[in-house]
Amino acid sequence: MFKIIEGNFKKGQYSDEEYLDNWPMLYILENGKQAYIGESTHVKTRMIQHAIAEEKRIFEKVHFIYSRLFNQSVTFDYESKLIQYIVADELFQVTNKNFGIADKQYYQKKEYDKKFEALWRKLQKQKLVKHSLEEIENSDLFKYSPYKELNDSQRKAVEEILIKIKEGLVHRVVVNGMPGSGKTIVAVYLMKYLADSEAYAGKKIGFVVPQTSLRKTMKQIFKSVYGLSPSQILSPSDVAKNKYDILLVDEAHRLHQYRNISYMGSFKQNCERLGFTTDADELDWVLKQSKCAVLFYDRMQVVGPSGINFERFNKKMGESFQERSIVYFTLMTQMRVKGGNDYIDFVKDILSGKCSHKYTSDKYSFKLYSDFSKFEKDMYEKEAETGLSRMLAGYAWPWISKKKHE
Repeated sequence: MFKIIEGNFKKGQYSDEEYLDNWPMLYILENGKQAYIGESTHVKTRMIQHAIAEEKRIFEKVHFIYSRLFNQSVTFDYESKLIQYIVADELFQVTNKNFGIADKQYYQKKEYDKKFEALWRKLQKQKLVKHSLEEIENSDLFKYSPYKELNDSQRKAVEEILIKIKEGLVHRVVVNGMPGSGKTIVAVYLMKYLADSEAYAGKKIGFVVPQTSLRKTMKQIFKSVYGLSPSQILSPSDVAKNKYDILLVDEAHRLHQYRNISYMGSFKQNCERLGFTTDADELDWVLKQSKCAVLFYDRMQVVGPSGINFERFNKKMGESFQERSIVYFTLMTQMRVKGGNDYIDFVKDILSGKCSHKYTSDKYSFKLYSDFSKFEKDMYEKEAETGLSRMLAGYAWPWISKKKHE
């Protein structure tokens, strides 16, 4: 079904197969450490063009991928897929830029999605990739990759945010979205695009992650992505030490106030450094230290009294600064659960005591258990089946501080 033909890119030496001159094909340029993935209907001509480009001269070999079943819609789609999976496979550091990668629909796409598995196995045999698709899909690098295929809601938000930032008239961008709407994907995607764009060369850009555990994960991811650096991942305290042209803040609702936190001493010092009292919060630090702040926020995910609740957040966004302007975007598409927005609304109604109907779907199931052992049994069965089961616990006891319940 798939044929892989190796060529010497450094010397411009390729085989004589007729389809190398006029057929939709994929190719992988590589030097043992780095790789570039592309597609073309005239791959030999494309190699001549690449040989002229300074950034492509680092490559030595090229691997052409041919199939008689290819058409250009397929090669466009497979190009995006290969970039996403080879980045997360980590055998090569992929040098592609990420703008333009989007979820593409075309005739017989479901069939071609299945055929992609066969292509990946072929690449494994050729030692051009090392991990299985299943292993990659369970990795953090794949989950948070800046090469994700964006849905329509995400792509529209990215394009409009970039236009606003480029105009230089917007100083605050707020991206609202429920859990599973892809806020972190959009944030990482934007970071990669800004890092690769010549228009932002020399600009100081940081990616703020309030959560310690996620910050550690993101540092590892940025270390693995070409053009990004772990040093770009910042804690709120890091923000207090330097000025930035652009700050992207993931999970902005997890920024803290001076309440119920374990680091009150350093918090107070940061406030004093920036000319604030402890009535200020980490969101104030971000706004003061950046010319433009892109804030990814979900009012439903504020955890505990130290978080930035909606009333506090909205007040700060509404404060009038003569030189500042603000724009809002909302990510609408639910990506995390197959039940979609109807399921999310149903869970919200249950938690708020407003549920008046039973949720039903032929694509998704919802169960309530009165026996934890039965729940545990079903969970482990699902884990054995899919390897993707998760158990989460919400607030089951009072929030206790040293002095009082809050």
